[in-house]
This record gives sequence, C-alpha cells and structure tokens, in this order.
Amino acid sequence: MSGILVPLGGAEDDDEVIRLACLLARQTHSRLLFLHVIKVPRILAVDAELPVQTNRGDQILLHAEEEARRHHVDADTALAQAREIGSAIVNEAVDRDAELVVIGIDPDRKTGTFHVGETASYVLEHAPCAVIAHRQALTRG
Repeated sequence: MSGILVPLGGAEDDDEVIRLACLLARQTHSRLLFLHVIKVPRILAVDAELPVQTNRGDQILLHAEEEARRHHVDADTALAQAREIGSAIVNEAVDRDAELVVIGIDPDRKTGTFHVGETASYVLEHAPCAVIAHRQALTRG
C-alpha cells in the first residue's frame, strides 16, 4: 500500500485525527487506510464472532470513510481482531508498507493527568515508519 495508516477506536478525538490524516494525505497525495482493531479477550478464540463490537467497528470505519470522501481523499478501511491493539496496528503498518501512522492520544480528563496510553506507546516504540501522535486540545473550564 505505502500510504497513511490511521487506527481509530471510537474515541472523542477520532474526528480530529481523521481531519489531520486527510490533510496530510492531500498534501502528500497518499492513500489512507483507516483501521479499527477489536480487542479479543483471552477466553475467546481470536477469530470469535463478536457482532456488537464488529458493528461498532463498521460504524467507526464508515464514518471515517465518509469524512475522507468529504475531503476528497482516497481511503480504504480494515477491521481486525487481535489480543493486543498496539501489536495489531504495527503488524498492519508492516503488512501494508505504511509510510506513516497517525494515532490519537488522549489525556485522562477525570484526573487531569497525562500519559501516553499503552497502545500509543507500543506503536511509537515499534512502528517501522514515521508516527504522528495527535493530542486533542485541553479544554479550559
């Protein structure tokens, strides 16, 4: 593929991540791949049917695809199931020969603390390509 991989989890800042990825794709004439990974509990087979999670993932990807179309950017979508989300994202980046991963990170708004989560940390450390981590602006109350 050689494009921009955009993992989406249905978080509050997904729309900002999608817009950023679309802007980058237009500037670099790249194709986007929106990815949603369903984390499968260890008590189930990794390929177990999870209709509720699959439906939610499909809705997230459909929304991303619609946004890409609005921005006149070519995009594909992929839905995956895995034990660990971070390693699934990195594996997808390798398999698709991605040149960039754009991932959202979000501060813990309840405690006011900030840390890069487990998934984003894994991707930042292990992705074979460039990674842009987007943090949503902090709202002032």
